[in-house]
Amino acid sequence: MPKERRRAPKRQKNEPEELPESADYMPVQAEEPGDWCSNDNTPFGLVQPAVQSYFKEVDAQLAQLGSDEDEISMLVQAATSEIDGNELALATDPTCSLVLEHLCGFLPDKPLRVLFDRMSGSFSILAAHRYGSHVLQSILRASQVVIDRGEGATNESAAGVLRSVSQLVRDMFAELEPGLSGMFGDQFSSHVLRSIIYLLAGVPIEVERSKRSAKYRAKEQKKHAVHAPPNAFEGRVQTNVPDDFYQLLVRLYEHIHKSLGPDDVKRLVTDPVAAPTMSLVLRLESALTHKRSTMAEQDDSITAAILGDASSERSDYIESALRDTVASHVLESAIAGASPSTIRAFYATYIKGRAAKLGAHPCANYVVAHIVRVLPPGDEFGELVGELAAAGDQLVKNHVLGVLQACVERASTEKEAEQVISAVLASFRIPDEAQGAFVPVILSLRTYKAYLHTRGDGKKRKRDDDAPTMQGSLLLQKIAHMPSPAQDILYTSLAQSEHLIDWCKSSVAAHVIIAALSSPSATFSQRKSLLTKLLPELVPLCDDMWGSRVADAVWDHAGGFIRGKIADNAISHEKTLLSSPYGRFFVRRLRLSLYRRDSDAWREWAKETPAPSAAQETRPANPFAFLRTRKAKKPKSAADEQLASIFAAIDE
Repeated sequence: MPKERRRAPKRQKNEPEELPESADYMPVQAEEPGDWCSNDNTPFGLVQPAVQSYFKEVDAQLAQLGSDEDEISMLVQAATSEIDGNELALATDPTCSLVLEHLCGFLPDKPLRVLFDRMSGSFSILAAHRYGSHVLQSILRASQVVIDRGEGATNESAAGVLRSVSQLVRDMFAELEPGLSGMFGDQFSSHVLRSIIYLLAGVPIEVERSKRSAKYRAKEQKKHAVHAPPNAFEGRVQTNVPDDFYQLLVRLYEHIHKSLGPDDVKRLVTDPVAAPTMSLVLRLESALTHKRSTMAEQDDSITAAILGDASSERSDYIESALRDTVASHVLESAIAGASPSTIRAFYATYIKGRAAKLGAHPCANYVVAHIVRVLPPGDEFGELVGELAAAGDQLVKNHVLGVLQACVERASTEKEAEQVISAVLASFRIPDEAQGAFVPVILSLRTYKAYLHTRGDGKKRKRDDDAPTMQGSLLLQKIAHMPSPAQDILYTSLAQSEHLIDWCKSSVAAHVIIAALSSPSATFSQRKSLLTKLLPELVPLCDDMWGSRVADAVWDHAGGFIRGKIADNAISHEKTLLSSPYGRFFVRRLRLSLYRRDSDAWREWAKETPAPSAAQETRPANPFAFLRTRKAKKPKSAADEQLASIFAAIDE
């Protein structure tokens, strides 16, 4: 194409592209609510933020008031007016439910009854709720206190009938009764079911808390500075309950017994959620009487469904339960309530010939130790001790001494004590000529040969090779309480050891020295051998945290003559002791001012001051044991009940 005809192409206009019709605004995609905001977690609706803030402030003020009862009463009264009408929503709120738990312990009787009454008709929902279940449990705990001290009768007014706490408990049981068996496997309902069992039986609900749970609660209360009301059942094992509660308790057990078949029972035994409740029901079963025996001894009992026919061949189910971290706890509870013949049959089938092997297992050893404690008198205990003497080193090598400790506790006669001491020596492989190393070998939790190897000079030792172990210390403490003269080997080894003073300053080994000094079975010569070694080092011991406790034990269990020597020694080192953060408390106990004024009067005081009795460790027994000796009370007549209600109305 000629150059003159060439033209630039026309510039095309950028026409806007046609966009699809849309709205004037872009819709914002709504975020999905969190799990706690779902309908399942808030079945009674959400709590307004202003109400949440108010109850947070109430909780903070409750912590600040401390023990000021008048201020707490006014605060609780104000909070009660805000709770009115919002009880269910507050009980299922993550924040307000915790405040409601704290308030339950401070509520007077009438507001507590009102709160309890507002929960009626929703007990099943609350029991299965993550937060509502804890509120319900707190209400039951507060209700137990009211029932124990006595309560008023049912009140009638224009607004309706306000039922008594006892009647509210009865109605709650009637509402929950159809679904009792389903509460076993629910992670929230299960602990509510346990609280109901405790309440109906007349056992303080606080008994349910384990040491770990109690420690956690104390830590949380300290963290949030929550002032908790005092425990109304401190030191008590039984509370006052109406007579008809026992009938409700029997109905509860019968409902569970009928609704759970053998397969259901075995499934729940291995369930981590249901196992604690199953253990509690087994203890209840062994306390409920049937003619001249207990419910647990019946052929169709839950205990029988778990243990099966113990006289037959070994069951794979029991074999796995022995070694299971969850099922072994339930197995212990079942064995505790079984008849003596069943226990003997279980021992012969599952334990005999394998005591050392099972005793070295991390889970099965607890069941074997429990068998040792509940074995009826007979030859079985001697056979088991003989097995440990032959192969007990497996327990030492695996650092599991529970079965040996149970044998030491079980030995009540001199003959049994000698057999158990021989088994302990054989388990640690301590020869007769080396019995002076009895205490250091057991504290090290090694066999005698391994103990000598760790103390060899040719190889470097680890820092903790010589550190006393807790398991060894517990075993030695139990040996100190054995009948004399079986425990003489303990005192001989302590008196001969060059590490005695070091052990007195150890947080683990010091308890062995204290147990040896305070043992009621210790003879005068055994105690004297220890005191002779400790008296010259008493002042340095008083300057140590744990050594000062040993010094207190020396003073408590010394005679009048030795106490005079201790006082003379304390006067000569009084400045040193008073400057010590621990020694000054020891000086206060000696009453040195009286000793300086009148030594004769001081000696009379020292002779008359008795040694404190040794605190015997009591294993947790069946909390329902008192039900076996329960006597049925004569029911009150209608006139008596009417008269009691009139007097209760006058008191209010």
